[in-house]
Amino acid sequence: MARVRTEVTINLGTEKRRKLLEKFAREKEMSLQDMVLVALRQWLEGQEEEEDLRAIEEVEHEPTRLIKELLAEIGESDLLNSNDQAG
Repeated sequence: MARVRTEVTINLGTEKRRKLLEKFAREKEMSLQDMVLVALRQWLEGQEEEEDLRAIEEVEHEPTRLIKELLAEIGESDLLNSNDQAG
């Protein structure tokens, strides 16, 4: 699949800020574009982590059960058989 070039304009606020960011990128042996893409990827990953943390908080006070209690209730053989039938 051929890649399509997409451009986005980012307003960095001032020429001084742009120059500082370009200098920082050069020091890291990166282009400014790569640095922005890395920052965006890290931000997106952070958003996923926040979603995961919220999901954990939602269920953190839910009652829990020991796995052996669950297996005793549903029957270990029933659990294994249901996996065999699914495949």
